[in-house]
Amino acid sequence: DIRRFFPSMSHYVVNYISFENQNPSGLIELEASLRDELDPVYETTDVPFALYTVDGEQGRLGYVFGSNQRGEFSNIQVIVVVNSNLSLREIYIQRLRSPSWKLLQGADFLDDLSAISLDSYPQFYNCYSNGQCGDVPVADPTDGAGVRDYRAILRAIAKLNLISTHLLRPGQPPNPPSDHARAEWIGNYRGPVISVDVLAGANTRSLSEADELLSPAEPVYIWRVDGVVRGYPLSTLRRYPVIEDSFTGGNVSVVLAGLHGNPVMLDRPEGFHFRPTMDTLYEGRVVMDLGSGAIWSPVLARSVYEGAGGTLRVGRGGVTIPWSLARDVFPEIEVLMVPDQPIAELVYGEMIVVRDGADSPSWTVSDLSQGVNTVEVGGRPVILVRHGDHVLVWETTVDGRTLNFESINPLEFRDIETGSTWSSIRGESTAGQLAGERLRPMVQMRMSEFEWRSHFGD
Repeated sequence: DIRRFFPSMSHYVVNYISFENQNPSGLIELEASLRDELDPVYETTDVPFALYTVDGEQGRLGYVFGSNQRGEFSNIQVIVVVNSNLSLREIYIQRLRSPSWKLLQGADFLDDLSAISLDSYPQFYNCYSNGQCGDVPVADPTDGAGVRDYRAILRAIAKLNLISTHLLRPGQPPNPPSDHARAEWIGNYRGPVISVDVLAGANTRSLSEADELLSPAEPVYIWRVDGVVRGYPLSTLRRYPVIEDSFTGGNVSVVLAGLHGNPVMLDRPEGFHFRPTMDTLYEGRVVMDLGSGAIWSPVLARSVYEGAGGTLRVGRGGVTIPWSLARDVFPEIEVLMVPDQPIAELVYGEMIVVRDGADSPSWTVSDLSQGVNTVEVGGRPVILVRHGDHVLVWETTVDGRTLNFESINPLEFRDIETGSTWSSIRGESTAGQLAGERLRPMVQMRMSEFEWRSHFGD
């Protein structure tokens, strides 16, 4: 039980990672660093190693990973628990059949082992390889009766330190060399039940109806197309992580790409249906295409396995803002919701990610100034307009002319070229020479830096 190691955990994700898929040459590097021959059964390229990533309400708590090790009387499973900074916290041993098992699994011995830094264990190679154990600060508790299992335990811990470096790399964004390798990073989520239900449209409410059901602070994902403004409360998306909706010109799937936040709008071909799963990829959800069984990443807008399902177009311009702001800026809004849902606690990622083809740069929201921030995406200027903790992203070109903007107040900015006033939320000019013109929105997402680097690299 992971909670034994981390009593305050909220959830964890477990991945099974192999050298064969992630780092084929890594096992050779491990053997050289271990200074001992590898076992032909337990230490081959195709053997998967489990990595448990443990989170609490305030963020990452730590990691748990283990390995099989051949002992004198049986296979031994040695497990290490590390904090978020990778400092060794606890060592746990199971499936040990030595006559000296009580001493080797005793709290005193394991506590003494846990007091040694994890990266020190490869230095004990003279002990676990050659039986020369004088430099090991923790003596054999069996007084020689179980010395071979004592040495095997030291070797297993040394191996786990090296596996964390050459394969698992806890806390670092994965860099899988292929789509098949990426699939190993689809992790099994364990924690509070997350919904896997789908909502099929048709539950729209007018502004006045929604106003009776929503708190002013309720975060709502806003989408506009062909004069229609639709709002999707985060509480409804948490209850239904996939919402199927239709607009003039086509069908869409609104997918909650993170466990709690980061809605993504995807075009949905006729007959195409997603179902959420209990799995994650780099802290984001994965969904299943019910027609083919292919597994998709909503963030990447494509199937995880190469050639298993293709890609979908990500819609531009969706933004999450509080209901109090949405109702004032979009009086024409229709809200697709299920009533009597609890108010969602929106878990924002600290990065605003702008997607433009192969280019997916990001900015830390707290580093942006309130109002207009001019940046560059794909070689052209773009503005990030920060309103509180919310960010809207607009292109700066109107009718082939690139404009420069400056803030007026939290809800408005002006272009320097004509002095026209613009709504920062709607992206429309409300007064001046360009009144009625609209800026083109960009595809934006909110995620952690770890998730951004994992999905898009850096």
